[in-house]
Amino acid sequence: MRSALRRLATALGLTQRAQSFRGGVRAHRDARPTDSASNGRAGADPFESLGGAVGAAARYPISLRYFARGYSYAQQLPAARTVVPNTAEQPSDPNLLEAYFEAHTEGPGIWKWRHYFDIYDRHLARFRGRPVRIVEVGIFGGGSIGMWREYFGSNVHIYGVDIDSSCRALEGEGVEIFIGDQSDPAFWESFLAGSPEIDIVLDDGGHLASQQSVTLECLLPAMRPGGVYICEDIQGGFQPFHAFVDGLTHPLSAIGFAENAIAGPVHEHVASVHRYPLLTVIEKPTAGPRRFESLRHGSDFPSSKWLS
Repeated sequence: MRSALRRLATALGLTQRAQSFRGGVRAHRDARPTDSASNGRAGADPFESLGGAVGAAARYPISLRYFARGYSYAQQLPAARTVVPNTAEQPSDPNLLEAYFEAHTEGPGIWKWRHYFDIYDRHLARFRGRPVRIVEVGIFGGGSIGMWREYFGSNVHIYGVDIDSSCRALEGEGVEIFIGDQSDPAFWESFLAGSPEIDIVLDDGGHLASQQSVTLECLLPAMRPGGVYICEDIQGGFQPFHAFVDGLTHPLSAIGFAENAIAGPVHEHVASVHRYPLLTVIEKPTAGPRRFESLRHGSDFPSSKWLS
């Protein structure tokens, strides 16, 4: 009976996973890379060797404890000492998006949180004056269309997406309007069937996690290298889209302790994630890394039982 169970465990890969897990635990205990290498992923987190769902479940209590610790720490942070800005160090050029917003007192409406303008400029300035393709989800009064045209220049092409069919009236030169439900994958499949080139996504649509997650799942893989994905108005510390982004980005660090590890598919689509008040920015890599390498330069290192 026992031999039959062993054969079944081996066939299911459970024996190898258990061995990898024990090896990974020893590596954590000894603070060294694991000794074995499999498929270029030596030294992975021992919990990952259990498999995606099982490993995540095994890690969950620990992750939850550290989440609570970080959240508690954030709540207890003291107020920072007031710093008077040095006007000599301030940028001489005003934020062009904010300047446009301030001057826009009539016509199609623009509704934005003021701190968004600096974030936009930080991540999008490199596209100015170049041919750029934007998907803006939730165009509301249409005022932001003029703002983006002014900011990026005449080479911008805007794909406006809204659930309100009256927004078709905003279509014009360099502006295409698509009417549909952003929470419907079939809508995005139809949209992408036209093979639009996408450099930037601005999700200012329905602001529900069920809408935001579907939009990201459908559009992120379709974006060009070096693209920027922005999701706005993620209201509330426990809005579920925060958890979605956490789950998306955790695999970025799933390369373990190996000094030479193969990049996973997630690294081909996510170079960095930036969390701001109410807003998350995901930047795509210009070219996905084939490997992650931990390199040593120099000749003198502290003595260690695993450095050779």
